[in-house]
Amino acid sequence: SSFRLIDGELARTVSAYAGNGVYLDVALTWVVDNIETCKIASRPELRQRSGYSFRTLLSHFWRLVLSSGTRPLRAVTFLGVGSSALAIVGGLVVVYRRVANEIPVAGWTSMTVIVLFFSGLILLALGVLAEYLGIVVRTVVGKPLYVIRSSPRIDLRKEVQK
Repeated sequence: SSFRLIDGELARTVSAYAGNGVYLDVALTWVVDNIETCKIASRPELRQRSGYSFRTLLSHFWRLVLSSGTRPLRAVTFLGVGSSALAIVGGLVVVYRRVANEIPVAGWTSMTVIVLFFSGLILLALGVLAEYLGIVVRTVVGKPLYVIRSSPRIDLRKEVQK
């Protein structure tokens, strides 16, 4: 169900920051840490088939993933770092096996080391680009750097009367 019960101040805060194309659920996670759910029994006469086709649901899912933050981009970064580390370890193993004469084919060692090294380097570079892209995405969708939850207000009229 897509019903929500949101505090008025919270709703105003979210609406001030959420840009076009940002899902409400995503924007709520920017300003709230504790979200609760409750089951609501729907009446049988109100139950209808969904008006969404599979293609529309897939489109919504993809938009939700892209607007939800930078977790997928961060995954690319970790994939790049991990594959670079594996490429270094794999390269050292292949070179050791060549020195120990366990690899009789000439040229195989150098090709394997080069492919492993540059594949890891490319994924690492993609990870760095993904981090920059994440900064741009956060800025474009309007995610705030911080949110002031409450602000002490001074009534100037009372201060002047003193």
